[in-house]
Amino acid sequence: MVEADAFSKDIRFIKPGQNADITTSSYPGIDFKGKIFYVGDIVDPNTRTYKVYIRVKNIHNLLKPNMFVNVKILPNTIQALSIPQSALVFDNNKFYVFKYENGKYVKTEVQVYQIKDGTAYIKSGLNQGDEIVGSGSLLLKDAS
Repeated sequence: MVEADAFSKDIRFIKPGQNADITTSSYPGIDFKGKIFYVGDIVDPNTRTYKVYIRVKNIHNLLKPNMFVNVKILPNTIQALSIPQSALVFDNNKFYVFKYENGKYVKTEVQVYQIKDGTAYIKSGLNQGDEIVGSGSLLLKDAS
């Protein structure tokens, strides 16, 4: 097991089940693989960090207690479609897009995974190849 410290700004991205790569200067070139099994919920008042516990495949018992290591937490991958953020309409605490179906525009609820740098990543509600309104959806919203 590896015990790591995570900063408060990063803790929202760290979840049990995520994979981690662990390296140490004691064994350059050897990567240890692990999986997060617990993320602490109490901040250490001295370091302002949270404890993250990782189960590790400790090859030949090379990792020793209290050894310093570097931990890289790998993001979970998710299947999502990317669309322009300008295509989203937020109404009644839900996200929608206007999808073109059978000659008309239909307001369709979507589940947004993330919005970043002008791109919205959609995890459900749209399929590959669906035609949507990329901008100006508010004009359709007012007309619907």
